[in-house]
This record gives sequence, C-alpha cells and structure tokens, in this order.
Amino acid sequence: MNFSLKKFVLPALLAAVLVPVPATAAINCTGTVTDSYVYSDGAVLFRASYAPSWTQICNIKEGWKGVDPDVCLTWLAKVDAAVSLGRTITVRYMNETSCNTLPRYTETSAPAYVMIS
Repeated sequence: MNFSLKKFVLPALLAAVLVPVPATAAINCTGTVTDSYVYSDGAVLFRASYAPSWTQICNIKEGWKGVDPDVCLTWLAKVDAAVSLGRTITVRYMNETSCNTLPRYTETSAPAYVMIS
C-alpha cells in the first residue's frame, strides 16, 4: 500500500470502528400492570409501570410478529390476573434497548415471554 493510500484508508477504517452503534439485546421489563384491553381485531394491549405508554403483546385472533394466538390467550390471562390481583409481571423483549423507551401501541416488538410473579 503506498503512503498516500495509508493516510486515507487507515483513518477511515478507524472512524468506522469507533462510531458508536446502539446495541440491542434481550431485556426483562418488570412492573405492575394497571390496565389492559383487547381490540375488536384481537390486539391485546396493556399499560405497565415500566413503559411510557400502552404496548401490544399479541393478538388473540391471528399470529402477530411470530406469536401464536394460543400463546396470546395465555399471556392475556397472565396480564389480566396481574391487573386483578395487583401482581407484578415480567416481559422479555429480545431486540430492545430499554423498557422505558419501548415503542408505543402496535409498534412494540413481540415479547419472548410473559411471566406473572
């Protein structure tokens, strides 16, 4: 590699490596659930203490972002039990960065699981 090319390529490679890239990883969001509802189209949403707004977790009528309706019905039962009993839930998201910045409503990514504590 000639000298002038080294002067251009090396700084460019270094800059590319040092640019911060937001990382996504699996996160567990734990908190209380104050409300839940089901739309006429089957979408299941709830409001939890860890999120800034309503978040969808699944759909009881059709598959939603890889979540089967049968799984959705069990998650709905857990969410509704948490509301009724004042229990805590934990929802695991595989590709999010923070619970308090989850996308709103239907833009939320699908959970990997929903657990009641």
